[in-house]
Amino acid sequence: MNRVRSVIRSKYRPMKKMFIVLLCGALFVLGWFLVVRLISPWTAVKTIASDCKTITDELPRKSVSVLRVGCYNIAHGRGGQLGTANWEGGSHRQKQTRLIQIAQMLRDHRLDIVVLNEVDFSSFWSGHVNQAALIAKEAGFPYRVEQRNVDIAIPFFSLRFGNVILSKYPIVETVFLDYPHPSWFEEVFYGGLKEGVIATLALPDSGRIQVAAVHLSLEGETVRRASVQQILDVQQQSSLPMIAMGDFNSTAKDCPAYHADSAGYSAIDMLQGHGGLTTLWLEPPIDQKDFTFPSEKPDRVIDWIFVSPDWKIDSKTVIPSHLSDHLPVTALLTEHE
Repeated sequence: MNRVRSVIRSKYRPMKKMFIVLLCGALFVLGWFLVVRLISPWTAVKTIASDCKTITDELPRKSVSVLRVGCYNIAHGRGGQLGTANWEGGSHRQKQTRLIQIAQMLRDHRLDIVVLNEVDFSSFWSGHVNQAALIAKEAGFPYRVEQRNVDIAIPFFSLRFGNVILSKYPIVETVFLDYPHPSWFEEVFYGGLKEGVIATLALPDSGRIQVAAVHLSLEGETVRRASVQQILDVQQQSSLPMIAMGDFNSTAKDCPAYHADSAGYSAIDMLQGHGGLTTLWLEPPIDQKDFTFPSEKPDRVIDWIFVSPDWKIDSKTVIPSHLSDHLPVTALLTEHE
């Protein structure tokens, strides 16, 4: 009997060791994941200053009464084909080339401030490249804010992406916007697919301006309107002018692909009716040159630039491009005297 027990123990001893190794490995991975999620509220927003030259390669102006701004959902650098997965878009070199082309386009338009959506900071599907850092360097933006919507990491695997503000002017303060979430599981597990950030920039004339990086939820106009209300709340609590721009996933009444919530309004309708932020409103019939999505055959306006009454939009341009499934939007702003 003792011999039989000895044989059984010797037979199952390797399996026991393997089980212990696997259990320890699983606990290590789980612990890594939990630590990342626990510290994520303190790493959700990062402000970075580099020593690269400014876009114009000139000394900063002594005063600013004109700003060139833009917004662009870069779709993780995967390209302009609608419906492709984030790990598609060609080889690593092709994706790098696409990011450099995006940066060159921003440089060519001599923009002062840019909001980018769907930017990877370290994601397996884009080779763990910090796309914000690459674009900022190549486009010549010395200051940037990185705001994470999703923040998941285990050894050799991470998903970190969100919104970016690129600026020619110093960034002195940031406010994280924790938008409403349809699912508590999303917020706890990976942080929520859509959040926001508002940065305060110091202009050369000692003035300051707030910039809101906007990327609203796909979960419906009720959630989007509640998110817009957070932006308006920050604006109302401050005396500073504001620029809010990005992918709103919402359009205005009388525009193609219009959707409203149960109260009969969209997030863009809410902004239009509030008056705290305004844009160049589109009068029907909407010209196709104003459409921003999808880039292959644009049929709707969901990427917007809004400004507070301290500034006005003199002109707005939607740039033809196939570097993303969205089209970039730029505007020339002038300060009201």
